[in-house]
Amino acid sequence: AAKEVKEFVDPSSRSNATKLNSDLADIQSIMKKNIQEVLNRGEKLDHVSNMSSNLVAESKKFKWGAKQLSFQALLNQYGPVAAIVVFLLFVLYWKLF
Repeated sequence: AAKEVKEFVDPSSRSNATKLNSDLADIQSIMKKNIQEVLNRGEKLDHVSNMSSNLVAESKKFKWGAKQLSFQALLNQYGPVAAIVVFLLFVLYWKLF
């Protein structure tokens, strides 16, 4: 891979344009084949777009739920200690003033 990158970067290499055009043609044919396969399976692009939108919405819900669970875990871990500290401060304040 490093050799191929060096060949593409090396300005003295005569076959840079040929190699680049060949690779781009290969990539283009692969992408056309992939798109054709999707269309041949009967999946419409708008259906795929809707599925993508639904995934985005569900991931946002999942993220919100994960944040809520994280906050609840934080409360469960430090809540009792914080409540005891607040109670002790209240008692000390009451006794001293």
